[in-house]
Amino acid sequence: MPFSRWANFDACKLEMMNTGHDEESAKKICGSIQTRAEKGELFKGEITELDIINKEDDLVVGGFCTWELQDPQNDVITTQAQVKFLQSFFKLDPEYQNITVKHGDFKVGKPILKYVNKKGEEFYSHVNEKGTYLISKIRNDSFKSTLLWRQKILQGELGMYSISGLPIEKREIIQGSEVVRYIDDLEPWAVTLCEKGVNPKAKVQVISKEITEPLHKREEQNRDSLSCESLLQKHGFNKIHKGSL
Repeated sequence: MPFSRWANFDACKLEMMNTGHDEESAKKICGSIQTRAEKGELFKGEITELDIINKEDDLVVGGFCTWELQDPQNDVITTQAQVKFLQSFFKLDPEYQNITVKHGDFKVGKPILKYVNKKGEEFYSHVNEKGTYLISKIRNDSFKSTLLWRQKILQGELGMYSISGLPIEKREIIQGSEVVRYIDDLEPWAVTLCEKGVNPKAKVQVISKEITEPLHKREEQNRDSLSCESLLQKHGFNKIHKGSL
C-alpha cells in the first residue's frame, strides 16, 4: 500500500538501504514514517525540534539539512534531489564526506548514518517525507580550532546546517507572478555548520554532548544571498522533530 511519497513499504526500505542502512535499520525508519502517515502526522514544513537526548562522551549534532520548501531565492530542492544528494554523500570516500564550518575548508566533523545513545534510542540520517535529516559527529582533539568550533556549537553560535552542491538537473515553473526553480538533482560538495540558513528559525540541536546545558535559542537571522558565480546552494533546515528518527 502507498504511504507518504513511496509506492509501498519495500520502495521505502530499498531507498534507505541504497543510502547505506542495513535492512533492520531501513525497516525501522520506514516503519516510523508509515506510522506517522497512518496517524496523519506527516511533516509538512512546521517548525519542530528534538530534545537533548542525554550526556555522552561524544559531541553529536543532528538536524534537517534541507526541507522541500521554496526559499527566498525561489529555489526548491525536491525530495528526489535530497535522496540523490544523501546517497551520493555517503557513497563518497570518507575523506570527502566533509562537515565543514561556514563553507570553509576546516573539517569539523563527519556524517554518520546511525547513532545509538546509552538508552538504546536510535537516530538515523535519512530523507523522510519532507526533508533530509543528518547526524554528524564533531571532532574532539586538542587543536585550538576544534576547541573554538565545539564551543561555538555548544553556545549556539553555529546553529544550523547548510549544504554546498552543484545543481545538475533543474526545471523552472511559473507559479503566479514568480518563476520557481525546482532542483531535481544536486551534486554534493559538503555539508557545513553555519550561522545563517534559509529558514531564519532553523537550528541544529545537540543530541549527545559532554556538558548538560542545551543550545541557546538563536534570534531570527536572514540568509546569506545565493552566489550564482560559485554555484553554492546554501539551504537551511528545520529544527529536529522529537523522537528517534
